[in-house]
Amino acid sequence: MNIWIRNMLVVLVSVPISSGSAAAQVNYEELYDQWHAALDRNLALNVPQWIDPPSVLVEVADVMNKINDAGFAMANTVCEKVADESNEALRLYRDILLLDRVTGINLLYGDKYEIDLSESIARNVDNFRKAWKAGTYTNVNPYIQNLCEDLTYKNRDDAISPHDIIAIRRYGLYGIPELIRQIKQNGSNHAFAAYLIMTGSSLEYNEYIVQPKRMYTSKAEKLAHMEKWLGTKKGQIANDCLGGKIENALRAQ
Repeated sequence: MNIWIRNMLVVLVSVPISSGSAAAQVNYEELYDQWHAALDRNLALNVPQWIDPPSVLVEVADVMNKINDAGFAMANTVCEKVADESNEALRLYRDILLLDRVTGINLLYGDKYEIDLSESIARNVDNFRKAWKAGTYTNVNPYIQNLCEDLTYKNRDDAISPHDIIAIRRYGLYGIPELIRQIKQNGSNHAFAAYLIMTGSSLEYNEYIVQPKRMYTSKAEKLAHMEKWLGTKKGQIANDCLGGKIENALRAQ
């Protein structure tokens, strides 16, 4: 896998990366397969278009719209695919990007400044597979708590380094219940920044990390933003335990 990913880095560096019933699970499996099939029939697409295809690319755009509509209800399905060690390199690379879109889990970048992204990707995928198979993602709260509390001393900083929150992003949407608790208890700016990027609010994230003292400065403002985001996901919550956990965390006193 390392050799193939290394050959893809020229493309990657130039690209900004932005469970329910059995019947529903089958649908998510089918949706996943449809996406790969659409990409296989449109090999001329560049990497960003795999996830954000222009509307004129009807086949790929249609299936990505369905995936976006499924949202975090499809999270477990995509995680299972990345955890599957039989995936060949191209399919795995696609799945890593899909994982970031659907779950907010970022496996692309290292915890520290690294030139060789192929090494960080290989290491991140290996760690993710071990953690997923060990059941870590069923309760990531202790890990998120430790990561956020380790950053408490930086809560008064004028800016937030993206590298400070990359470890939080390894847990994606599964970590949002604890991020909510960290905001309620400590007003954590790093928890809020991680939430923004993991839920796809990349423009607000880019603005927020350079001026956290001027945007969403209170706990109430941060939580109101999260309430509004969750309100757009109501159709995804009914058949999804992750959505329910996030909703419960927001409702908890």
